[in-house]
Amino acid sequence: MQWRDCDSRYVGSGVLCYAPCSCDSKLHGLLKPERKELAMSATLLYRIATLVFALFAVGHTYGFLSLRAPSVEGRAVYDAMNTVHFELGGRSFSYGGFYRGFGLSCTVSLVLSAFLSWHLGNLARSAPSAIGALGWIFFVTQLAGVVLSFLYFGLPPMVLSALVAVIVGSAAFLVGRWLRLFFFLTNQISVLVSSCTQSRQLSISISTT
Repeated sequence: MQWRDCDSRYVGSGVLCYAPCSCDSKLHGLLKPERKELAMSATLLYRIATLVFALFAVGHTYGFLSLRAPSVEGRAVYDAMNTVHFELGGRSFSYGGFYRGFGLSCTVSLVLSAFLSWHLGNLARSAPSAIGALGWIFFVTQLAGVVLSFLYFGLPPMVLSALVAVIVGSAAFLVGRWLRLFFFLTNQISVLVSSCTQSRQLSISISTT
């Protein structure tokens, strides 16, 4: 009579001896290929989003600072925004100043988004579970930007905001898929560990009889 399983084997005749379990290598084989594929895909998408955000920041800054209305009426409004000042709280302001300040604030936000995309790309590769809901929140924020671009801005902001929303949303989907895979494999780990434990107990009980 001979026993053949992942935890035990006969050495000599009639003596059942314990051998290292191969369950860990099985789990490694289950987890590594798909995890690596999903992580690299999500990381690549976040890297691409970083480049799009950087391009968006440069284009936005140049666009709003260099924008001049083509009509006489539009130029008159622009000049009035910069030449007409009003006092508020002891300080002098103009709508032209507000325009530039809000525009530069958007540039800072785009730079921050580029940095965040790069950081999420690193996390997608090294610790996807650490991203949590941030990936989806980031995506929803970009959707809001798409709506605002379509309501108030021209074609270039529409295209870039829609593009970056698609990229960030796809990356968040891949990270979420990895998390679903992780929870599935966690369940498989518990099953395999239980199987290994039972096999070890069986080998011990047989060797003592």
